[in-house]
Amino acid sequence: VLDAIEHVVGDGEMDHRHRIAHGTVVNPKILARMRDLGVVLAPHSYIFEKGPMLEAYGEHRWDWMIPNASSFEYGIPNAGNSDYPVSAAEPLLRIQSLVTRRSRQGKVYGPRQRLSVEQALHVFTMGGAYASFEENQKGSISEGKFADFIVLSQDPRAVPPDSIAQIQVEQTFVAGVNRFDRSGFGERDFTQEYLLRSDLRIGGRYRDPAGARARRGEESSRQPRPQPSTNGLECTMTPTSARSNSTWDQSKRTPPSSTRRG
Repeated sequence: VLDAIEHVVGDGEMDHRHRIAHGTVVNPKILARMRDLGVVLAPHSYIFEKGPMLEAYGEHRWDWMIPNASSFEYGIPNAGNSDYPVSAAEPLLRIQSLVTRRSRQGKVYGPRQRLSVEQALHVFTMGGAYASFEENQKGSISEGKFADFIVLSQDPRAVPPDSIAQIQVEQTFVAGVNRFDRSGFGERDFTQEYLLRSDLRIGGRYRDPAGARARRGEESSRQPRPQPSTNGLECTMTPTSARSNSTWDQSKRTPPSSTRRG
């Protein structure tokens, strides 16, 4: 993979941020090449659930597997992730796993690659934002960025590392608005608002599959829902219509062009 990236990028100064996921087994040479090529690393954080899988590699390799700490030592951008459904999409559990490298069974795999709590928080905030070229929009509570943040019941830096996953999310704010409050105050069901955070920002429109069929002279079996307008940003939500009545061989991977869906 590094050979392919080097071939494409060459000696240019392109800010490509090509990404390597997992990084299961590495060595100093591989890490140095990642740094020199400007690669973003997105290692696993699944030791809690999947630690026993590392047994097959041999204990002598564990300190060079899933190299989260090495990414900081070598100056390689690290993008936090869950690799869901491989491991649970629960950020606090993922952060605990990065900090402890301890499996559910209580065994530590590769303690050299443990992160500090501050480092683990960084990869799940600024690290992910940097990987998607969004570090100026999100990843920290800073002026000019999205006001998307949570309030926790405890400071992850002040609790025993093995209890980080037990911290409760007390409140969730999206665009500066309290969307969830564990006490019940301010909690609301906004599944019918049909608004996505990204759509609010860019003022874009949802894809309109029924409208596309109408332009092709096909009928839709369902009527589109009303089109709400919020804060002056027009948003369109149209439900997916019933499947075409055209018949085709279900054993084929791709239907004929007349029934192919966008």
